[in-house]
Amino acid sequence: MRQGDVMERFTSGYRIGELELVARQSYRNGLERWTARLDDRLFYVVILSAEKARRLLPYARALAARPMNELDAHMLPFESAFLEDSGMVIFEKPAGMPLSAWATRPIARSTAMLAAFELLRAMQRLHAEGLAHGQLDADAVFITEEGHVTVGFVGLGNVSRELGHWREALAADVTALAERIMQLLAQGGEVSREMTTRVCAAVEGAVTDEHPSVGRLAAAITPLADEQTYALAREVMSGPAPAEKPRVFREETPTVPDLPSVRTPVAES
Repeated sequence: MRQGDVMERFTSGYRIGELELVARQSYRNGLERWTARLDDRLFYVVILSAEKARRLLPYARALAARPMNELDAHMLPFESAFLEDSGMVIFEKPAGMPLSAWATRPIARSTAMLAAFELLRAMQRLHAEGLAHGQLDADAVFITEEGHVTVGFVGLGNVSRELGHWREALAADVTALAERIMQLLAQGGEVSREMTTRVCAAVEGAVTDEHPSVGRLAAAITPLADEQTYALAREVMSGPAPAEKPRVFREETPTVPDLPSVRTPVAES
């Protein structure tokens, strides 16, 4: 079945049918991501099989189970919809631009440091919930002009591959997180040979831990913290450890009952 056919079937007869597709772009692991508009709001729409969409349900439920300011104000929730053998995952576009779009723009040092520590805190709290991101690339980290961060597409990188052990999932997230931190530091003019060595050593230490933690990364870059970010740096270094067991594992994903063929993922405004 062509992706266009899937979109046509999904977008007929209910609220999501009013989405105006703005652009389509390829996504890793064979998934396609669309940018769509509804009224004055922008969304990312990912089309995938119903099986893969169902694997994301525990992530969606976990992000919605607690008030966002308790889990973390910077995790982007999402909705899933199903129709026969196809699925759709819908994320409302957050404030700011993806880190990848900042590549050609300089970032003020204070903005880069705030973004780095907010990103560390967001991932720390996600891991404490027993969830791994799975694909923390530069398109998944959104940054405002002020340096505030939103992390999107949680779990999406895990639906097209076999998940390993929890420790391996944490180690992969920590490694990707270090890459994003180095991007931020570079754009804020703070990458030196010494800092690169510190971050690399932190990653090497973290990935050998029983439960790899972002705390080592926070400790590595805390010497760069200014008055604005020092308290946040201390919060991350003393923050919660990763959960001992994952909430979502390929072999532990709970059985999801058949859902109605049509679900309205976007509420009426």
